[in-house]
Amino acid sequence: MNFEEYLATENIKFKETQTRDKEIVDYLSMKKAFEYLEKLRYEDVPSIYLGCASVNLLNTYVKEVKKSISYQFKDHLREIIRGILAIHSPGITLDYQPSDEGNVLIIKIFSVQFSFHDIKLWAELEQALGDSQIHEHIQWDGIRKQKCAMTVFASAFNKDFMPNVFLEGRHS
Repeated sequence: MNFEEYLATENIKFKETQTRDKEIVDYLSMKKAFEYLEKLRYEDVPSIYLGCASVNLLNTYVKEVKKSISYQFKDHLREIIRGILAIHSPGITLDYQPSDEGNVLIIKIFSVQFSFHDIKLWAELEQALGDSQIHEHIQWDGIRKQKCAMTVFASAFNKDFMPNVFLEGRHS
C-alpha cells in the first residue's frame, strides 16, 4: 500500500467519526504536536501530512481549553507551504478562499483535506497560489478534522511512512 492508498483508507475513518462526539485533545498530544512542528523538515508528502495534522490538533486544543496556548502555532503553516513548494508533489494541492468571516487555506494531501481559518496571505503562499500545479479550486469535503483531531494525528504515525527522525529506535 502506498501513501495515497493509506490516506484514502484513513479518510474513510475520518468520515465515520463525524457522527460521534468530538474527540478531546489531551495535554501530552498537544505537547508532542508542538515538538514535531519544531523538528519537522518538510521533505516529502508524509512530513507535510504530519505537519498539517499537528497544526490541526493544536488548533483543536486551543479552542477546547480556551486559549491556554496562543495561535502562534499557525506560523508553522509558512514552513509547510515552503515544503510544498520545495517538493512540488502532484499529491498536494491547495486553495485560498477569501471571506469576510476569515480567509481559509485548504491543503489537500491526496484525498485528505485540512482547512485553516483566519490566514493572511504571505509571499510563499502567494507563490504557491500562482503555481497551477499546486493551486486548484478545492470543494470542501465536509469532514471536520477538528472533530477527529486525535484520530487524524494518530494516522500520521504509520511506521511505513513516518519521517525517520520520529521513528525513535525503529530505524537503523
